[in-house]
Amino acid sequence: MNASNAMTIVNSALNYLATLPQQNRIEVESQNSFTDRYSPVDHVSGSSVVMQQPAWNNNNWGYDTLAKPFGGGQLFLENSYAFLKNTGQWFLDPQAGRLYYKAPGGWVPGSHDVELPRLTSLLRISGSYGNPVRGLTFKGLRFEHTTWLTPGTSVGYANQQSGTFLPAAAPMPADFLTSCQSGCRQFEGARNGWAQAPAAIQVSAATGITFTGNTFAHLGQVALGIGNDADAHASGVGLGASSVTVDHNTFTEDSGAGIVVGGVRPDAHHPADPAMTDRDITLSYNTVSRVALDYREMAGILSTYVTHAVITHNDVADLTYDGVDVGWGWGANDPGGSQDYRNRGLYDFQPVYSTPNGRRRAS
Repeated sequence: MNASNAMTIVNSALNYLATLPQQNRIEVESQNSFTDRYSPVDHVSGSSVVMQQPAWNNNNWGYDTLAKPFGGGQLFLENSYAFLKNTGQWFLDPQAGRLYYKAPGGWVPGSHDVELPRLTSLLRISGSYGNPVRGLTFKGLRFEHTTWLTPGTSVGYANQQSGTFLPAAAPMPADFLTSCQSGCRQFEGARNGWAQAPAAIQVSAATGITFTGNTFAHLGQVALGIGNDADAHASGVGLGASSVTVDHNTFTEDSGAGIVVGGVRPDAHHPADPAMTDRDITLSYNTVSRVALDYREMAGILSTYVTHAVITHNDVADLTYDGVDVGWGWGANDPGGSQDYRNRGLYDFQPVYSTPNGRRRAS
C-alpha cells in the first residue's frame, strides 16, 4: 500500500493492469483467517491501483484486515476478461451484453443450460410484529438462480465473519493502517452497525412457517434467512420469526451460507419489542454441502440469538469454513458484559446488559 486508498504494483509483470478496460469492475479479494473480503478497484494509474471507497478503508481496519490478516492473506484480482486463464472461469461484460466462458475441450454450448441470475431474492415472507404472516408450508420446490450485487459496488464486502460486513463509512482514526489492525476503540463504535448479507428466501415477522423437501441451489448469496436483522430483509422488517421448521431440505452450490437464523444488532439480542424475538426454530434432517462458495467465511448453518433453536440430524459437509455455528457476540452482550470488550472500549458505545440475551432455552 502506498496510501490509505491505493496499492502499489511492485511486480512489473502486472503493469498491464493500467491498460485494461473497465478497471472499476476489477475486484480485490483477500481470503484471511476468519474473513473473506472484497474491495473494488476505482482505476489503475501507472503502478498505483486506486481503490473505491468506503470499501477499501472499511476492509483495512478492525481485525483480520486486508492489510494485516491474522492468517492466510491470499490476495486475488478478479473480474476482468484479461484474467480468463483456466477452464471453468467466466466473465460477464454487461456493456457488451456478452458472457465469456473458458470451456473445456469438446464443450458444446447448445447442450448446456446457461443461466444469468438477475433477481436478488426469490421469496419474501414478512408481516408486522403485531400481525405476522401465519401458517405457510413450502414443499417440494426448487429455489434457484439469484445474485447479490453489493460486493461489486463501492460498499464492497468489508467482511467481519459469518456474513456480516460494514455497510457504510464510519469514523476511524487517521492512522488506522497502523493503530487499528487488531482492533481499536473507534472500531468498537461501529460494531452495532454491522449488516448481514441478505438471503434469497427471507422469513421475518412470521409464525408457523415450514419448509420441507425443497432444494436451495445455485443461489448467489445466503440461501435461507430466518429472522435476520431488518437490513437483510427487503421488506424492511427484520427478526420476529417463530415456530419455523426447516426439515429434509437440500442446500448446495450456493455462494453464501445455507441457513442463517437470527440477527446481530441490538434488537436481536435485547429486543425493544418482545415480538421481535426469534424463537422456536427447528432445523432437522437437512443436507448442506458445497455452500459458501464465494463468501468463504460463512458456515453451513448459523444460529445467533434465538430462543429455543433445535438443530438436529443435519448432514453438513464439504464446506469452506465452519459446519454449524451457534451463538454470537463473544460474551459482549451477556449479563455483566465481557472484560475483554470492556478493555476494547465497546461499552463506551453500548450498555453493559444486566438481562439475558435472546440465545437461551424457551421459558
